Amino acid sequence: MDRCRLVSLGLAVALIALLASGCGSRTTVDRSYHEGEDALGERTASENTALTLHRTAAQAELTRAKALARDGRCGDSISLFHSLHQKQGVPEEVRAEALLRWAEAEGNLLNPQRDVDHAVARLELFEAQFPKSALLPQAGASLERLRASRPSGPDGGP
Repeated sequence: MDRCRLVSLGLAVALIALLASGCGSRTTVDRSYHEGEDALGERTASENTALTLHRTAAQAELTRAKALARDGRCGDSISLFHSLHQKQGVPEEVRAEALLRWAEAEGNLLNPQRDVDHAVARLELFEAQFPKSALLPQAGASLERLRASRPSGPDGGP
């Protein structure tokens, strides 16, 4: 009986020593990582994330709002676009793009609270407020697309 205990104790000590030393060698796993993914395979950023330096905090906020919209967070992006458009001291080109993106987010088919009428009104406001903007052709195209998406008939428009 003493011999069995001694052998069992010896095996236990050997097993503990083996585990403590990491089984005597390291195991490596080769794995390729996708852009925006950390070592655990979790997404840390959007796939198209790029480092951008901004001249103003407003431009940084605009970039953040566009990223939220790309990620399908329409409500959050709309709030930020709205804030940028209304805020005093924001450069005109940032205010113009914020208004355009706000309208596009409101009219987005993936937005659960999609409101085409509000989106159209914002694009019409864009044309009135920023008639010389470089974004005017894009706003016009979005406006035509949204107007065409409205239901036709007695209650839905022309």
